[in-house]
Amino acid sequence: MPQVSATSATPPPAAAASDTPIPPDTHLRDGGHSDTTLARARLAIGGALLTAYLFTRPWGTEGTLEGAAAWADPRWPLSHLAAMVGFTGLVAAAHGLSRDWSHHARRLVDSTAWASLALLLPYYGAEAFALHAIGRAATQTGDLDLVALAEAIRMGALQVTTFGLGWLAL
Repeated sequence: MPQVSATSATPPPAAAASDTPIPPDTHLRDGGHSDTTLARARLAIGGALLTAYLFTRPWGTEGTLEGAAAWADPRWPLSHLAAMVGFTGLVAAAHGLSRDWSHHARRLVDSTAWASLALLLPYYGAEAFALHAIGRAATQTGDLDLVALAEAIRMGALQVTTFGLGWLAL
């Protein structure tokens, strides 16, 4: 019988994962898209939705029935929802674009972006739904006292503070 040496029966060592670096754009997820490509798509969609908000939001003179008619318009809540989804897209994009940064930098970007979203969304939600309801009631009744409620919804100390901090964090 032929003898087998211990070295000939051992398979060659596999290359270590660190021996072949993979560029950041080639880390693939389900569907074959890179994280960076998905992040860029989220950024584009978020930006498009925020732009749509500005161009589809009805405008009117504040404190008047004309302003109330703008709030009562069905485009009012829809445009604000577009803005809310747009902000969410920006946060998701920031997360994806910071993927290859240092742990500390990524954690800072993530926490700041999510905090921004958490501070902005309540204000936009109040605008979308409360002002829409006020606008509908005011235009049906002609009651300008209802329109004055918008000031309390928008300009309370907590509302303005969270809204301002949300924009600063963004």
